[in-house]
Amino acid sequence: MLDYIESTTSRGPMLVRPGHGHTVTAFGCEQVRIVVPARSVGGAYGIWELTSQPGFSPPRHTHHREDEIFRVLEGKLLVWCNGQTYEAEAGATAVLPRGVPHSFRVLSPTPARMLMTVVPGGFETFFAAVSGLRLPGDETALIDISDSYGVEYVGGPLQG
Repeated sequence: MLDYIESTTSRGPMLVRPGHGHTVTAFGCEQVRIVVPARSVGGAYGIWELTSQPGFSPPRHTHHREDEIFRVLEGKLLVWCNGQTYEAEAGATAVLPRGVPHSFRVLSPTPARMLMTVVPGGFETFFAAVSGLRLPGDETALIDISDSYGVEYVGGPLQG
């Protein structure tokens, strides 16, 4: 059950208190706290806070259904987008349009924390769907789940 104050309409005002939301662990090293689930805002967007450990990188991938925006709250990332790399420190915001391959790798010696938004919403449920998977080892299951979310893998994780 989510710990947030939700409006009585699907697009009304909402207040999410610090630390509230549903948290899952994905890939054994990422903490994902769902801040605003898409179902609470009529599917318009979804927002979650992601904490990734030093050196972590998801495989290079493309979202075919949603735009993804993330703001780095703590730590430092290497962001890979469509073949180009950029360093993103706390305060930086990356805007990744649907259809554009991307990934990131945590560069900082401490975990990186990001506020992630997808438009339209719904992708935030992906993390609960993959929460029991381990990489390496469960790649086939990951691909099957990712396909159902419109995510295509285009390469491996970013290397150090």
